[in-house]
Amino acid sequence: MTTAEQQKTGGGLFSKLVVVVLLAVAIGLYLQIVMMDGERQANRNPAPQVSVPIVESDAPAEPQQVPRPLPEDQQALIMRVFAPELGGATGAD
Repeated sequence: MTTAEQQKTGGGLFSKLVVVVLLAVAIGLYLQIVMMDGERQANRNPAPQVSVPIVESDAPAEPQQVPRPLPEDQQALIMRVFAPELGGATGAD
């Protein structure tokens, strides 16, 4: 009876080593990107904050102004630009 000898190959060890190296490279690149974003945000000037004072009162609010109609020439211009089919204007001005 012949016994089969198992041959040990380095393929399994080599593939595991390649996976570990690729994982280390991926982690290194990820950390580099994260650190670079952190530096960009630290160097960026903060946007000015606009504050609006809120006044609470029981007094009634002032009546809002009623919008007044636009002059005829402005209405005609708006109609010519945005709705020429409604204004009846021709494009040969």
